[in-house]
Amino acid sequence: MQDRIESLLAKRAGHFAYESGHHGELWLELERLALHPERLRPACDSLAERLRPHVPEVVCAPLVEGAFVGLLVAEALGVPFTYSAPGRATPGQGLFRVSYAIPLPFERELAARRRVAVVNDVINAGSAVRGTLADLRRIDARVVAVGTLAVYGDAARALAESHGAALETLASFPGLTFEPASCPLCARGVPLELFANEDAPLPGPPLVPELYVSALARSLHFYVELLGFAVDYARPEHRFASLSLGGARLMLEETRSLEPASAGEIAGGEFRTAELRAPFGRGINLELRVPDVDAVARRLTSAGHPLLLAPYEKSYRVGERMLAVRQLLVADPDGYLIRPSQILEPRP
Repeated sequence: MQDRIESLLAKRAGHFAYESGHHGELWLELERLALHPERLRPACDSLAERLRPHVPEVVCAPLVEGAFVGLLVAEALGVPFTYSAPGRATPGQGLFRVSYAIPLPFERELAARRRVAVVNDVINAGSAVRGTLADLRRIDARVVAVGTLAVYGDAARALAESHGAALETLASFPGLTFEPASCPLCARGVPLELFANEDAPLPGPPLVPELYVSALARSLHFYVELLGFAVDYARPEHRFASLSLGGARLMLEETRSLEPASAGEIAGGEFRTAELRAPFGRGINLELRVPDVDAVARRLTSAGHPLLLAPYEKSYRVGERMLAVRQLLVADPDGYLIRPSQILEPRP
């Protein structure tokens, strides 16, 4: 069975950021898992038989790919199927920032039946299953088992035990994940590969700054972990990422050179009209509306990133009234000036 499950999992090696916030060197292309249902169904039938002794009355599986496995398992067990849906990552740094919610129409079904099997495709750090278990606990459903085709590492067993549930898996593989601050791949300067978020808010605002940066991984740490942006989509082959925070959007691209681009390079999309010298972005600062500027300041200082101006209050005239804001000033790793700003109540 171990070999059969491994043959279902398409893999890539590199440097990846997982939904949990951890980094690692293995990426599973789980989108391809259900490409041939006839290959997946026997594994799901086997997983259903592993779960059957726990007498589940309903299956709950996290979207997206885990739900395909959960649906086939529920069919094999002859029980209803429900799912949990991911939300947007909460701003800030840290792990497990993506929550999962049970759709309201399913809550009564889950609470009434109570004996729930949570099913996923593969569990590594366990972000999707963790979020699903948390919302099932909120509605007082009883999780009797966690089932998965494969686990990587020990996180899945610890997670199931913390909810008083059994873990059933068809295959177990060694897992190695790192917190970003202690990632050896980051330390060696291995570029971070990113993948598209199909829920990205496109096309977005009519004006979107695109910044050349010297090291995309370093800039992503600043904008995502410290300022609270989310990665909407990326083109790893171009060292490019598009980010958003609230209604703000920002694009980052790792420059190929510090020298001015030739006419041919400019025609090909490399818009370096002059030599790039630190600090980048001279003569511009970008205001960023945030809900809590002091929280941003705490994340920056905790990470050892210096503030050019600590949070302070200032009023600006807007038409016939004064608008009060609380803001700070910080330079990103390449010297672009960013001004996180929190609106206070209007003043006469």
